[in-house]
Amino acid sequence: MTWNAIVNLGEATHGTDQTYYWYSTYSTVPANVLSSSSSSSVNVTVARTMQKYLLSFVLTGNPNTLWPNDKIYWPKYGNATNTINFNTTMSITFDDLANDKSLFWNKALWY
Repeated sequence: MTWNAIVNLGEATHGTDQTYYWYSTYSTVPANVLSSSSSSSVNVTVARTMQKYLLSFVLTGNPNTLWPNDKIYWPKYGNATNTINFNTTMSITFDDLANDKSLFWNKALWY
């Protein structure tokens, strides 16, 4: 088993998390060159929390190990289909895609 997340940080879901995982205040471009179009609408608090989960997972194999007091406990995805909902409130929720209709896609039809 592993961990599962739902990203509710904007209208799109696929790839929306990347601007949060890679968010940084560091820039290689001088401040006078930056334009308003290069500014980000990333919620800094959410980005830092997501980065803590990612870094904890990379360093320990568990997103909960490091900084446990800074974030909610993220349970492994299992029969209960618990998943973390990445948004401004961060919560554990039920994966509504875990149903008979979507389980079809878990079959390897090419075998």
